[in-house]
Amino acid sequence: QFILPLLLTILFSTAQSQVLKMTVADHNSHQPISDVFVFVENSSNGTATNQAGEFELNVKGNRQLNIVFSHLNYQTKVLKWKSEMTLRDTFFLMPQEIDLQEVSITQKANPRLRKRRLKRFTTAFLGPEVNSNMVKILNPEALLFKEENQLLIAEANESIQVENRKLGYIVQFYLEEFELSENEDLRYKGRVFFESMEGNKKMLAKFKRNRRKAYLVGSNYFFTQLVKGKLDAEIYEVGFAAINSNSEVVAYKATSPDSLNIEKLDEYTYVISVKEYLSVRNKSAKIQSGN
Repeated sequence: QFILPLLLTILFSTAQSQVLKMTVADHNSHQPISDVFVFVENSSNGTATNQAGEFELNVKGNRQLNIVFSHLNYQTKVLKWKSEMTLRDTFFLMPQEIDLQEVSITQKANPRLRKRRLKRFTTAFLGPEVNSNMVKILNPEALLFKEENQLLIAEANESIQVENRKLGYIVQFYLEEFELSENEDLRYKGRVFFESMEGNKKMLAKFKRNRRKAYLVGSNYFFTQLVKGKLDAEIYEVGFAAINSNSEVVAYKATSPDSLNIEKLDEYTYVISVKEYLSVRNKSAKIQSGN
């Protein structure tokens, strides 16, 4: 089951493509930066700058895309790109400001505390139902934790590498914010890049089947079918609900998908307006999780 707040925008892309060519340089020295990872957010489309700081990236679609620039020594930046935009030749990154006086290694002094925090983070970040043999964080050492105002706060000094052996992906997650309350209420934000895992023909075919199954029980498929008027009422149950102070779904009332207020802004954008929260249940899904 997943719950969505008041307003949601659904975007669809086309097959049109364009090649972005730019140079990435230091904001202060204007010197080119090599090995900057440049990628389209929520995709497997990415590249890196060469020794001259140059890159080329193929992009598709007329909708807005987020192009992410990441380097260990520089602040991660996002370029909001549309096909009609005229881009400058050079994109500048700000160096990371690291105050060595603030560097702390207190986590190593209390391994039990770090282990407990890492477990809480992993359960919230990957989901409580995830099979740890199939999905795991490969570089937990990149994570730093602290607790403030009854919140577990996590930071990462590099992208979080997640191996998903069921879907055949290595996921790079660039964490920007992570706060977990005592009642497990989670708020996090970041940028995602998907890298396909290699394998033999049998394994790749299995990855493809599993990805298809995951897509068919996911929110993207649901909303695509909903705005197209093709939602199968035998599979999906839709209703309105409220969320109480314990993050629990209350006052649920079922409704017909046809009664939802769906506005088509253009060929690629739809807006769904609902009262309080939209609650959706996939009757065919074996595992339900909150989003």
